[in-house]
Amino acid sequence: MRAWDEDVERQERILQRHLRAWEKSPSPQAKAANESASARPATTSRPAASNSLSRWADSDDEEDDFSSRNRSKDIQKGQITDLQGELRGVRGENDEMRRECEAMRKQLEDATKKLEEREKGLFWEMDDGNGARNGPVLSAGRGQSRSPSASSAGDCSTPRTPGGTARSPHNVHASMHVVSADGIARKTPLASRHGRRMSVGTTGEITERMVQRDTSSQRVLQGFMDPEGEASYLHSTTFANDIIEICRQVQHIFEDEARVLDLQSPCYVFGDIHGNVEDLQFFQDNLWKLGMSLTGGTFLFLGDYVDRGQDGLEVAAYLFAQKLDLPRKLFMLRGNHETRAVNGDVCWYQKRSFLHQCRERFGNQMGTEVHEAVNCVFDRLPLAATIDADIFCVHGGIPRPVPGYDDELCAIDAVPCVFDPDASDHEILTQVVSDCIWSDPATKTQETQLDDSGFGMSLRGEDAVCFGQAAVDRFLEVNQLSYIFRAHTSLTEGIDLSKGARVFTIFSTSKDHGGGPEATCGCVLVDGGQIIVINRSPKYNFDKLQMDKKAERGYRPERRKFNDQHIAL
Repeated sequence: MRAWDEDVERQERILQRHLRAWEKSPSPQAKAANESASARPATTSRPAASNSLSRWADSDDEEDDFSSRNRSKDIQKGQITDLQGELRGVRGENDEMRRECEAMRKQLEDATKKLEEREKGLFWEMDDGNGARNGPVLSAGRGQSRSPSASSAGDCSTPRTPGGTARSPHNVHASMHVVSADGIARKTPLASRHGRRMSVGTTGEITERMVQRDTSSQRVLQGFMDPEGEASYLHSTTFANDIIEICRQVQHIFEDEARVLDLQSPCYVFGDIHGNVEDLQFFQDNLWKLGMSLTGGTFLFLGDYVDRGQDGLEVAAYLFAQKLDLPRKLFMLRGNHETRAVNGDVCWYQKRSFLHQCRERFGNQMGTEVHEAVNCVFDRLPLAATIDADIFCVHGGIPRPVPGYDDELCAIDAVPCVFDPDASDHEILTQVVSDCIWSDPATKTQETQLDDSGFGMSLRGEDAVCFGQAAVDRFLEVNQLSYIFRAHTSLTEGIDLSKGARVFTIFSTSKDHGGGPEATCGCVLVDGGQIIVINRSPKYNFDKLQMDKKAERGYRPERRKFNDQHIAL
């Protein structure tokens, strides 16, 4: 539309310029008359009569030239006037079309607003044996009482805050947000949020980080960014020594943290990684593509960083290095694979064991030292976290009630900062840790076999337990919480809801669990009172495979180049 306007204006200016130039210049007939007059031979003397007749003839010629010039001017003026009228008509049609487009745009905006308002009223729905129930709105306020009727019904329609003041309800978005292999997040505002323009300071910091490689953490981060290009480094003793050095430095940071972290939104929550570099790089490329330090919010990982996948060393080293550089940005919880009894079980996991991978890469002696250094950090990882004092985050599930403690969160806080559950003689705290890292939600069949407190024996055997609907309702009511975020259970869809949509299971790896090519991965963003599910598109594997094949044939996608127009000062 704008190009059309400019073209019309340009044509009108050209016509006006031609008109002014023509008015200042003589007509073609006058010019020809002047040329013919100059071409006549000059006479010195003529008879009087002849002179008189000549003057009359010249006068007639001048009158003819004058009338001809006027007629030509009138014709050209008429043609120009017609063209100007035509241009004005085109401009009028253009204005009318612009008004119609503006009206259509307003109608579209009104329809979009109505759709967004309608979407905000939608809740998660989950049929969990007791009938479908709408997912409640988010509410916060640990330590504040609520009516027994509302608690028993699982109603969170009365929002709470830690201070006890009311606030507007928080809606749970029921839409699914997927990211394809082209890196575009669809059906979500996240694409615009993470694709924001870079400032001069941002550009400088990115460049500086790319150049720096004089520290162990920077070398580890570079190796994670380019595993193929840094293959020699990732299989060298330098990498082993860097891991040991990072572990020595970062373990003091975890020691100073509470066993139950108190986090605020916005916060990204991730489930099991299990040595899967590709999926972790997928999240990096689409959620913190400019770096964690330049991305709003915090990042919470729920455990199980090693075993099963073949890149547990890279995953653990990358997260430890990020924690060392950004101690208040990234947070890590402990899972059941963050124990020596599990990640050192070579007989069960064989080549997928973390201990086997350490020894295979660095040799028995150096590999054992790396394995022990990483587990010394695992011994110091927190066990749980709360987001906005309203969402309880843990690797496995909620612990059983413990005598002598006001609530389960107090029992978790009582666990020492350095704790190995397989070597501890403290039975109560060992039970608390075991429940946090091993328990699962009960299936519909198990719901009928639970005790009065809502707990029962888990299908995992030994001392593991499962928790049912009654245990979830009681835990959320006593601790004044609304939701439980957990990992631990493999999923092909990435995210699953259970127990009346009060329990979110998050799984952030798509490999090494028998899910097949259709398996995907996901995470959850808690932002401004909203729970936003982010899932990788099921087509991602196929699209990525096609792009890899094109790359093998020499195809390279066009890379975006930033210039002054993309930099916001």
